[in-house]
Order: sequence, then C-alpha cells, then structure tokens
Amino acid sequence: MRLRIVAYTNQQLLDLSGPQDSSQPQCIPWLYYDTQSYTSGTSTALQFYQAVQSDKTMGNIPQAGTLDSPKYYAIESVGFDVLFRPALISSAASTGPLDDIAQLLFSQRGTLTFTFMNKAYGPWPLSAFQASGGPTGFGWGTFTATNMVEYANNGIPNGEGWGMDQQIILRPTAQFVWAAAWAAAITLGNGNTNLRHWMYGAQYQAVV
Repeated sequence: MRLRIVAYTNQQLLDLSGPQDSSQPQCIPWLYYDTQSYTSGTSTALQFYQAVQSDKTMGNIPQAGTLDSPKYYAIESVGFDVLFRPALISSAASTGPLDDIAQLLFSQRGTLTFTFMNKAYGPWPLSAFQASGGPTGFGWGTFTATNMVEYANNGIPNGEGWGMDQQIILRPTAQFVWAAAWAAAITLGNGNTNLRHWMYGAQYQAVV
C-alpha cells in the first residue's frame, strides 16, 4: 500500500477536514457491490443492483436501482467476482473452478452492459472486468486415488478492475443497472454460483 505524504498547514488541515459550507457534500472513496446467483444449466442473464439486499454481505446499494438523495457517485473502476471455494477434482477431469470461469468468460462469451437513465453503454466482454481479490496460498494432501484441489479467479486480481475514470457520475433517484449476459446457459461444475459485481469510486454525500 502506498501513502502519499503531503505537508499541510494548520489552516489547510482545517479547510480540508470538512466542507466550508454545510450545504456542500464531503467526498470519500466508496465501494458498491451486488451479488446474484447464477443457476447452473439455466441462467443466461443476470441484473445487478435492482433490489436492496437484506444481507449486507451480498450487496450494499441503498435503494433498488438508484442512489438515495443527496448522494452522487463518480465511477472510477468496475470489476466482477466469481465466489468459488477450492474444489477437489478427480483425475483427468476437466470440470472445476478453472473450467467454470473459462465458460463464463469465453465459451459462452459473457458480456456486461451498463444502462443509466435509459441509455445503454456496452456490451463489453466480461473478461475485461477482473476480480477484486481472492485467496492466495498453497495446499497439498494424500489421496487414495489421483486427485487435485483446484481454485481459480477471474483474471489476475489487482483491486482496480476496468477503468471508467469517473466519466460517468450516478445521481440520486436516477435509475441504473449492470446486466450480465451469456450466449447460452452454462452447466457449472461448482453448481449454482454467486457472482458479485462491484464499483469503486468517489461518493459525494452529506456531511451529517
């Protein structure tokens, strides 16, 4: 992690620590995310952020398909996570987390489309939207038959995703949706699987 050191005066610190006018917003880094379940062998499309998740580990959008007032959100980058656990794979089997991700990204040509205020942007290839992170490590074991433990990620996680450079700013009560689509339904070796879309950016919100 890199930290930029800046020498501020006391007056500059006072000015920077809050807005000069209470009617003006503060700006902070923020992540929005939403999780939807891919139904193995059935799903060909999923829509994200269209419902408020009661379980906040699944999503944190404050209102269905929109921001609550008076928030604004400048999207810096966007990514996509496939929420797998490591899986035990039998000898010579081609199914597993790696094959599942290859099918989601390439075999059935997954795409993402962003629609904001009835204007569509995309579709773009799902492979462009890397994972936010994932488990790292090494495992081993002794098996009576030839097996392997397999794990896979959507690309090389770097926490940056696909850059939008704050060129689109969401505003309160304006509807938006991120939609994933595939050419055909995929039978996943992992079965039904949670897929998580995330946005990183600058949120402008009331101070209190």
